[in-house]
Amino acid sequence: MQQRTSVDLEAYMRTLITGLDCASAELIQYQIILERRLTLPLIQELIVLYDLTQRYQRELNARAGKAMAALGQEIRLTLTHRGVQLFLNTVILENTMPDPTVDVRLEAHVRSLEQALDRAFTELAEYRALMERQLTLPLIQDLIALYHLCYHYRIEFIGERKATRALEVMGAEVLNVLARKGVVPLEVRPGQLLDRSAQCPVGVEPCSAPSEDLQIVAVQRPGFTSPEGVLAKAEVIVKRFTTAPEALLSTTGES
Repeated sequence: MQQRTSVDLEAYMRTLITGLDCASAELIQYQIILERRLTLPLIQELIVLYDLTQRYQRELNARAGKAMAALGQEIRLTLTHRGVQLFLNTVILENTMPDPTVDVRLEAHVRSLEQALDRAFTELAEYRALMERQLTLPLIQDLIALYHLCYHYRIEFIGERKATRALEVMGAEVLNVLARKGVVPLEVRPGQLLDRSAQCPVGVEPCSAPSEDLQIVAVQRPGFTSPEGVLAKAEVIVKRFTTAPEALLSTTGES
């Protein structure tokens, strides 16, 4: 009876070890599938945006066309040089076998393997959410940078209607792509009090009323947020109640 119990426990233990190996293999296979599924749509969106820059580059005047060429180059660099970072957390178990003649040690090892198997499948479920963030975040950050570039050029070409319109179309398309991934611009209004967790002061204007201190005057560059938190702080100009020039200058250096 003693011998049969030991053999049964050893067989069950081997089954658990096989299960852990299968879970690990499934995790690796899932990583490959998930990488393709999550990154391919964003890469396709970037290709569409690149084609748009090429079209506008032909249609606009030389100066605006040069700006579109710069936008296209940024997208091209993203498509050719940005590598998707893969993060794979594997659980390495020490594959040591206890003395098969001691049932107590076998049962303890079996319980340990059962717990490890439970953890492996729990981690597999958590892995999806982790990989969704880590695989798409680099491309989302590139799209935010691309939108900031469109925003900058739109201000630079404010007097040229055709170029401005083209940049508005580009910017709107980038915003649509980001929105489909749950990333939206931060809402910032003039008169709103500075919130350093979401806004970064890059300039100041003096004010005469203490109640207006650190109120936002204008947005220099939009910020973006997602369900996970702020991805890019908004750069803003704020009011500052002070008569000391050095204090005004030091405000922009705070984060």
